[in-house]
Amino acid sequence: MSNKIAATPRKAAVIELDCALPDLIEKHINEWRLTTFKKLISEGGVIADNCLVPYPIITPLKQ
Repeated sequence: MSNKIAATPRKAAVIELDCALPDLIEKHINEWRLTTFKKLISEGGVIADNCLVPYPIITPLKQ
């Protein structure tokens, strides 16, 4: 592995889908319903399936 710094840094994008279930996202990607996501993943993107919400929740509840 080379220790050289790339002349042009790679770009990154983070896409968050609040409350989306990773299994359903992958299902829809595989069924060609999310074609842009399929393209992003085929070009080196990843899906994080172990994202956890903070507990206890920190959003104040209305009473």
